[in-house]
Amino acid sequence: MNPERSELYVQLYFEEHKLEYKVKNKIYSIKLDKTHQKWYNRSNLVCTFDPIIAAKEKIEHLQPGNFIFDSMVARYADITAIGSFSIPVNKRDLLDVNEKLSELHKTCRYTIEEIKAKGHFVLPEVIITTANHKYRWVIPQLILNNNVISAESLMKATFLKSQTPINFDEKITPLFTTFLQKELQKDLTLAEKEHEQDMNDLVEIQRGHAENQYAELKQQEEKINTKIREIQDKSMNASSFSLRDKYNYEIKLLKKKGEELIEKNKEKRQEIKELFDHQMKELQSRELQSDVKIHALALIEMQVFTVSFTDGDVYWYLPSLQQFILQN
Repeated sequence: MNPERSELYVQLYFEEHKLEYKVKNKIYSIKLDKTHQKWYNRSNLVCTFDPIIAAKEKIEHLQPGNFIFDSMVARYADITAIGSFSIPVNKRDLLDVNEKLSELHKTCRYTIEEIKAKGHFVLPEVIITTANHKYRWVIPQLILNNNVISAESLMKATFLKSQTPINFDEKITPLFTTFLQKELQKDLTLAEKEHEQDMNDLVEIQRGHAENQYAELKQQEEKINTKIREIQDKSMNASSFSLRDKYNYEIKLLKKKGEELIEKNKEKRQEIKELFDHQMKELQSRELQSDVKIHALALIEMQVFTVSFTDGDVYWYLPSLQQFILQN
């Protein structure tokens, strides 16, 4: 998890748990409630996501591996962090949109208008489980005016707490799930092929193991039969009746031992078969599994520039993402 994503995640955690905090020069001062005071054995938490500042100021560096950060993740893993934020206006944004217009390769006239827009930030984790492996993808998304945009760079933006009431549109669910399917289409196809190949390999491994066990039992039985044949040859060439009787007695004992072994191996063969059948049944139940967890959901207010061209095309320029989005 990169520092920007960690920071946004923790901000959402603070919001969800109604923990008051202030940020100055990248240093967070958090007033802990009684529950968190008990967890962390302190009344207030001073921390940062910047390793240099943490070392200089001798304060907590929140990152994966830090006790406080990891405990938040552990206690919060199955809960979706929810919050409302705004991205402050930057005076350079208007200059940026003009500088980047050349990327659109448009030659007709245009007008630029600055507006305020509200979007939904979604932080989903996709987990794909194959026969032998588990894969995870975390794909930040921004849903704005029915457009779904990869929001990895949004994690680097400065976020301010917003008092805007949180009201999420149910229409965003099919939008971001469709986006995920497109983003991970190649990965999902590879996972399906890998799962199929792994299943075939596992079946062959289990079958080979069972066949080796059968062969080992057969070898035990054949070893006794070979010994019997060797003694029978000696008996036929015995130089005396007493020696022949001795060989015949040994043959009798070996045959009895062989019969007992065959009977014992019948049970073992049945056990091998039952185990193999159970393993095959278990393998058949190992379907390719997919799961989506939403770790964070936020309402984001931001500045947007609409660029309207005389040919009818309308683009939104998102300063926080530094990209144009064609409006349908």
